[in-house]
Amino acid sequence: MEEVDFDDLDFWDGYYLDEKPFTGIAYEKDSRGVILSEYTFVSGAESGPQKEFYSNGNKKELIHLYFGWHHGLSYEWYEDGTLKFESLLEYGIVIWQKQYDEKGKILLDYTLGKEDDDYKKLMEWREKKNWPISPRMEF
Repeated sequence: MEEVDFDDLDFWDGYYLDEKPFTGIAYEKDSRGVILSEYTFVSGAESGPQKEFYSNGNKKELIHLYFGWHHGLSYEWYEDGTLKFESLLEYGIVIWQKQYDEKGKILLDYTLGKEDDDYKKLMEWREKKNWPISPRMEF
């Protein structure tokens, strides 16, 4: 898979490298060369794991996009590496999510219910689109 600096990509209706829709991985680095972001692209669209890091190198965020849509598991961590947030989204709709404080105490525990406004939309999109869900992703 091709790897480039994010600043080498051009954007108009998608991400391009040398006037062609980009497929590969683009990185953003700080002035010391430490990777701060790693984005995956398919045919010019953000699609696949998208990773962000703190300047100390610790993981900050991991999300999965499917051609620009939040679709799959997502995680966010505090700078010390403690899990801050985790969720599962399909077609941009939150299926479940949990948020934690710095000590691991649950602050939010949400699961989409049949009575929620987005439930009907989710059922329709599952039937029409049938996109794959990413497996549990590791950093």
